[in-house]
Amino acid sequence: MMNSIRFLVGIALLMMATGYLSAQSEQTVVTALERANEYEILRLNDGEKWSIDAEMINYIREGEAIFVKFIKSGSRDFKGLANKLSEANSNLILSCSMTGEAHNQLHLWLNPHLDLSRKLQDADEVNTALLIIRQIEHSFEVFNTYFKG
Repeated sequence: MMNSIRFLVGIALLMMATGYLSAQSEQTVVTALERANEYEILRLNDGEKWSIDAEMINYIREGEAIFVKFIKSGSRDFKGLANKLSEANSNLILSCSMTGEAHNQLHLWLNPHLDLSRKLQDADEVNTALLIIRQIEHSFEVFNTYFKG
């Protein structure tokens, strides 16, 4: 997991060094490093994935399905993707019924994930949006590493 982050950050740093990325994109790379560190504090439940309530997992899977469909389509409608993810995220938050450590661990994943969706809505450049798309992809990978429905 960290190797893929290092690879993406390495590519982004190379792009910055060659002047391929703008200042806004450079900030996105810095944010990616911060997000990678946030994910490191997630932990498993005694070696097992955390269980997520049925209603909540449906909205997470809905967001993941929206994301996968977007990637497979080759679409460049980043704003449309951001809006659909935002809607799924809002429904997820409204359906929250979890408590305890599973809830706390879910928030460690969810907060950076929500930030990425917001950043995608605000992205004005294709390169910036593409970097955020990769981070969202990684976010779903992290979710599937630590959680089950």
